[in-house]
Amino acid sequence: MIKKLFILIFIMVTASNSFAAKNLTARQLHLATLASLEARGDLNRLAPAIDEALDGGVTINEIKEAFSQLYAYTGFPRSLNALGVLSKTLEARKAAGKRNGEGKAWERLKELGRRTGCLQSRSEEPDEIERMPV
Repeated sequence: MIKKLFILIFIMVTASNSFAAKNLTARQLHLATLASLEARGDLNRLAPAIDEALDGGVTINEIKEAFSQLYAYTGFPRSLNALGVLSKTLEARKAAGKRNGEGKAWERLKELGRRTGCLQSRSEEPDEIERMPV
């Protein structure tokens, strides 16, 4: 009975790993790994995972944004700890002479809500929406 259970668990783990590998890109897998390590608070494994993600093409801004957005789910202390590990990892990479891709900086959408009806309610006229500041 135990042997059958072990085989079943082995098959499930193998199938789930191959499913994730087939449906997610390498960048998505790296970001998922970083998110799960932050959520667990596993800072010892987070530093090498950040290094591997940066080598795999994930940008610094993507990692910063992921850690910043996760605070609502993992708690603010874990998010700050993860950002601290990111900072230390970047310093170590700089000292080792490795290049880091900063990535595209976040910018606010300029046309959000204009003429699209996103902000329009039944009582507002389209002209009123057009005069609203974004």
